Amino acid sequence: MARKRQEWQPLPGSQMAFLSYAGQEALYAGGRGNGKSEALLADFARYVGQGHGLHYRGVIFRRQHKELQDMINKGKKMFMPVFPGIRFLESPSQYKFKWPDGEELLFRAVESPSAYWQHHGNEYQYIGFDELCSWPTPELYDSLKSLLRVSKEGIPLRIRSTTNPFGPGASWVKSRFVDASPDWAPNGTYMDYRDRPIARFDGAVTENTYLAKASPTYIANLAAIGNQAMREAWLNGSWDYAVGGFFNGFWDKDRNVIDNYPVNSDQRHWIALDWGFTAPFAVGFFCRDYEGRVIMYDEIYGYGGEGGVGVKKTATEVADMINEKMEFYGKAGIEYRGNVADSAIFNRTGQETSIFEDFLREGIVFQPSGKGRGSRASGWNSVREAMRTGKFVCTNKCTHTIRTIPLQMPDEKNHDDIDTMGEDHIADMLRYSLVHVLPISRKSKKSKGNAPGSFAYLLEMETKQQKDDKQMFDVYGFLN
Repeated sequence: MARKRQEWQPLPGSQMAFLSYAGQEALYAGGRGNGKSEALLADFARYVGQGHGLHYRGVIFRRQHKELQDMINKGKKMFMPVFPGIRFLESPSQYKFKWPDGEELLFRAVESPSAYWQHHGNEYQYIGFDELCSWPTPELYDSLKSLLRVSKEGIPLRIRSTTNPFGPGASWVKSRFVDASPDWAPNGTYMDYRDRPIARFDGAVTENTYLAKASPTYIANLAAIGNQAMREAWLNGSWDYAVGGFFNGFWDKDRNVIDNYPVNSDQRHWIALDWGFTAPFAVGFFCRDYEGRVIMYDEIYGYGGEGGVGVKKTATEVADMINEKMEFYGKAGIEYRGNVADSAIFNRTGQETSIFEDFLREGIVFQPSGKGRGSRASGWNSVREAMRTGKFVCTNKCTHTIRTIPLQMPDEKNHDDIDTMGEDHIADMLRYSLVHVLPISRKSKKSKGNAPGSFAYLLEMETKQQKDDKQMFDVYGFLN
């Protein structure tokens, strides 16, 4: 039976370039309304009816099941008029388009890295990820790529993704697909990741002539958005901002970043730590200037090359890195006192020693950051206020701080907090530091029980862990 002639046609420009790319792995990025989802569907369908039949099978992933429906509706509009006999099987166990010759395109929701095991053993010739930035880390993406294989010669293997510059995974996606070649590239830009070629294609809403005819005010509405970050990301596909970012309107690179700062021994100096092993650790070096500003003049970041990926160094190894930097600044007579860290490092959690004790043996003393009901929300208020007023600045030496702060996103369930699934390690470290030296912007409610770091709290911890071991009591007593 002949196909109907109401065929979907690719748009000239980035969409056509994306569909023409013959390489195995590519990302289609850019602003809203440029036809990215349609391109993902069409990229699978262009090899349907080529005699591959049951040997040609694809899957498109979204993070949440409810997000699949829009993609499926677009697929029905594109495929039904073109492929006679195609069906969409609605049952949760199937949830796929099935062509008369046996080709299949499945739709699946995968949220966490453990979801990989639901698909382990499957074989796909096409794998698509819609809105790649919605996955906080690359772990699931890289695991699912292992399902790409073929049992019949002549079928191209492809991994294709789409995204707006938005979401908790914006950091790792930007690092992998954008930073190596950041210039706008509607015709494609090509790079290597771990010695394998990958590509990125950038699309703009102005390319979508169908949308312009159907919704002539759409582009004007995007251009009229008052929030600069949202406007630049959604209209122009800019990666310089995070749409709806937690610090939008507070963090300003022109105000909060300086070229350099001449530190001296007359100032108060301290360090702040957010601990991480599989995730990055973050260390900041701070001082107060004569105007009362908090200056972050250096950093150490356990960056494993992508957002959320650490370098798996022990506390002793991290302490060596900190001591090396302290010795460098110590040549100018600088001493570090009143250092602050996440209170979690004081817990032994079944180990013989705590992270705090490991640092202490290397000569680095930390005080616990305050934790209580409402402490995170009030702490973030203090951080934003310090950014807004210019009471916090960092130097250009703090490259990862400058990179990650604009990418922080609010938690979907609590907009007063940061999405902890993102690359929030430096932000947390900064919160510990600023709350430590600046007044909080809202008084936290009193929490039940003893406050972390108080003498009573430490006695309680002593009782819970090892009554006959007085080492921890002596250490905490020293701190207080």
